[in-house]
Amino acid sequence: MSISSGQQPLQAYCGHWYHHDCLGPILQSPPFVHGCKACHVILHHPLWSTNVDELKRGHERAIRQAKELEEIADMF
Repeated sequence: MSISSGQQPLQAYCGHWYHHDCLGPILQSPPFVHGCKACHVILHHPLWSTNVDELKRGHERAIRQAKELEEIADMF
């Protein structure tokens, strides 16, 4: 049995385990500093940046791109 990449377990610095597809959205969504659901320690993982300014820029970029795609779709 194989595990899809999104279901791959990842261990956060606090020691608790998350699915890749669960941890990523938590760490990349505002306010960008979240506590572990189990122990409430601030979540960190080396696959995602801890630089809040960088995360904000990435989030704003994703919102702009989604709006642009929506506008393009509305044209057709």
